[in-house]
Amino acid sequence: MKWINSTILNQKSDTNLMRELLPEIMAKLVRFDCGSDLKLEFPSGDSISKIGWDGVCETTASCLFVPKGKSYWEIGTNKAIKPKADKDYSKRTKQTPKGVRKKSTFIFVTSRRWSGKSKWINNKESLNDWKKIRVIDADDLELWLENSPSIGSWVARRFSIFPTEVESAEDYWKEWSYFSEFEITPELVISNRIKEADQISHFVDGDFGGFEVQGTSIEEVITFIISSLINGDEKQDMRSFSKAIIVRKFNTLKSLNTSHKGLVIICTDDDCRSLSKYKNHVFFCLDFQSNSSGLTLPITKRDAFAEKLKELGFEYDKAYMLSNETGRSLSILRRFCLKTPGKVNWFKDQELNELIPLFFTQCSIN
Repeated sequence: MKWINSTILNQKSDTNLMRELLPEIMAKLVRFDCGSDLKLEFPSGDSISKIGWDGVCETTASCLFVPKGKSYWEIGTNKAIKPKADKDYSKRTKQTPKGVRKKSTFIFVTSRRWSGKSKWINNKESLNDWKKIRVIDADDLELWLENSPSIGSWVARRFSIFPTEVESAEDYWKEWSYFSEFEITPELVISNRIKEADQISHFVDGDFGGFEVQGTSIEEVITFIISSLINGDEKQDMRSFSKAIIVRKFNTLKSLNTSHKGLVIICTDDDCRSLSKYKNHVFFCLDFQSNSSGLTLPITKRDAFAEKLKELGFEYDKAYMLSNETGRSLSILRRFCLKTPGKVNWFKDQELNELIPLFFTQCSIN
């Protein structure tokens, strides 16, 4: 699916936003393609002005735009593309030992269209300074972002383009988990449900297919799946979380499942369960109003939830009060913490539905 094209990239190249974002975009795209089989250094944010290469990458597998072996990257948004590329090439070639250059690829990235890139590559390759020479311009980035929908969605939102049918798991998690005073952690979401989190990780690590996950709310299921990806094995997490995307419509799921392979797709539309063939790992998020034969998330135990809240900085009494009054519902906890001190107003149907399972659980305990 395409939200960003070369025209947008070319236009945005005149802005400071593109200058700041491009290194991070490249790091995400490389990680998406190469996953865990990767050593990557791509300074971004405040670190983009540091001395040294804009990026260094090493992988044992050849990916779409990432060559096998070690590669050294220079990045620019300049209007004068060739002078920038020539300057970077000359400077880095002089600074890099010949033995390293002969085993490595030099890659120049520009966020602009460059009609002269093939001529430039041929000219530099004739010098025989490096093992290989590559250029990635706006047309290449358009294709790369289209083939990496979770990253394409992430980039689109940074440019104030908001796809309604999809959202990257990273964007969802950041918007959902961050507060002014504290941050909901994957450990809080999982709490004592470690076995269920392991099942999520094992599914993503296995064959493509569909996996139903049921909880007190769709929101809880989404955040539990994301938390399981973040909290899993570090190498697996880098691969699966970068490929995770939330889909809200069946037609969007069909399109992604047809045109892409190896994504982690988190579906919120009940109709998505009618999908019959899989080229990706597809999660179906269900609440207790739907029938399911898949994984059912148990309600977090009171003490486990309270202990995780204490780890976030809540005092003992506050942690146990929140554990009791929110019913360990994460969506209710968020609303509770966004309100002024006092009792929670139980007036939304969704909130009431989330408390029903807890009511029966408490009755059985008593």
